[in-house]
Amino acid sequence: MPLLAIDLGGTKLALAVFSQEGDLLSEEKINLDKRKSAGVAQLIATSVTTILDKQRNKGEEIKAIGVSVPGIFHQKEGTVWAPNIEGWKNYPLLKEIKSIARNIPVTIDSDRTCSILGEWWKGAAQNCSDAIFLAVGTGIGAGILTGGRILRGANNIAGAIGWMALEHPFQHQYKDCGCFESSASGDGIAKLARKIAREMLDGRLWLPEVNRSTHYHATYVRPYWVREMKKNFKTGLHVFYRPRQWGDGSEVPSWGTAEETAEIAAKLD
Repeated sequence: MPLLAIDLGGTKLALAVFSQEGDLLSEEKINLDKRKSAGVAQLIATSVTTILDKQRNKGEEIKAIGVSVPGIFHQKEGTVWAPNIEGWKNYPLLKEIKSIARNIPVTIDSDRTCSILGEWWKGAAQNCSDAIFLAVGTGIGAGILTGGRILRGANNIAGAIGWMALEHPFQHQYKDCGCFESSASGDGIAKLARKIAREMLDGRLWLPEVNRSTHYHATYVRPYWVREMKKNFKTGLHVFYRPRQWGDGSEVPSWGTAEETAEIAAKLD
């Protein structure tokens, strides 16, 4: 009895067919390519319809559909709130999938809940009654199993840890995804790295002294290091810097010209 699993993320859609025992039979991944609102739902509908037709032609019809969403599923209303998908504040996803599901049962839940249930069934949390699954992707979430039951909290918001406050004051960029997520999710780290790199290239960001024992002075990034960073690290998460002065007060040699700096800055946009 094949089952269809759908994992919607902030940047991609993954679909897989499993046996009832949890064996993977087929899978595919599709980039969202910055789709918004109904565009994401249309991609899901098209992909699901294709798989249902394929399985029917094989004489192995899908018996149930499970959907994992990057946010909160409001079970009573059948709607999804997904902060990393534009236009999905209260999106009627359950209704739309049921309209193409051909009377196949459909279940939707948050990705953090689906993740901890998967680990409990087939993964690292087997035979555990208390466990936490921490997911770091476009966003950040925690699936929490306690006393053998999923902790959901008020309005199914338990585990939405991206909204945890890490520092004061509150800043505008925390409004959509939260402080923790803005600082430590995959998307948040990439945005922060780009911001830091631009400020360093503009000469606006000075790092504090890094080694008090040798009295290093304020440090800064030179174009040479940024060029190497861009060449060797696609994620841009590695930031190299050298002291402005060595411990004995001698100047550190500089690299790069104004033209090189402008060229690197353009590549960061």
